[in-house]
Amino acid sequence: MVSRTIYKERIRLFTEIFNDLSTNGVNEVYKQVLVDELVSTGKFIESDALNRISQALQNWEIIEHRPDWYSKRDSRWSN
Repeated sequence: MVSRTIYKERIRLFTEIFNDLSTNGVNEVYKQVLVDELVSTGKFIESDALNRISQALQNWEIIEHRPDWYSKRDSRWSN
């Protein structure tokens, strides 16, 4: 089981990396690029990265517009 501190750190890292990859006029992030970046931190193994992506999709943190391409959820849909 992953400790609460590690879990929070992974969420923070995921958000930072996703935001970094989706800047510079590029709104979509390719799945494998995101996974590779997460794994390169040493805090994720590939299965952890894929699980975090699935979790972010389920929580509507990100949206899959087309297969394996993700973007941030539009802030207009926020509560």
